[in-house]
Amino acid sequence: MEQVFNISYFALWIIVTLQTYYIIQIGKKRNVQQANTNQGPVLVHEHHGVPAGELFPQLQFDSINQGSIDLKSMTKTGFLIAFTSVSCDQCKLVYPILKRFYQLRPDIEIILMMQGNDFDVEKIIDQFQLTMPIVPIISSDMARLQTGYYPFIYYLSSAAEVRTKSIINFEEQLNLLVEKGQMKVAA
Repeated sequence: MEQVFNISYFALWIIVTLQTYYIIQIGKKRNVQQANTNQGPVLVHEHHGVPAGELFPQLQFDSINQGSIDLKSMTKTGFLIAFTSVSCDQCKLVYPILKRFYQLRPDIEIILMMQGNDFDVEKIIDQFQLTMPIVPIISSDMARLQTGYYPFIYYLSSAAEVRTKSIINFEEQLNLLVEKGQMKVAA
């Protein structure tokens, strides 16, 4: 009888210890989430890709839905070059953000560089009713353009110089990317 009591007492302490550990972990996660919420949007991986201040390595694009595009011949206040993939779930959350931005800010051209086969690219265009220029790319294009993340977006000045860049997951991040990019252009 005493042996059963000792075993149950030991098991009870293991349960109490595990519960305490998990409660502490949940508390830590809440503190981190609150800190991130209070912090506001931030740009992520700003040092990745083509360095800020340099000319973007590609100025002409062959889009599948709007023909040839030459950044140098366009009169826009800036450009967003967005790298996405048909197999990227986070990218699917960014397409509506880009679509809304494209409709609200005609002064900034968006070029969507999408990795995937033609069928899947067309499917994404139809699914999200995307009207901005879509340029199909392959992995060697990603390497040539020094970009390895999705969804990764560059903000370029009207002269096609890289001003800001980041992985974008939320509309607030996109707005911050453009705001910071335009401040650098004005400075």
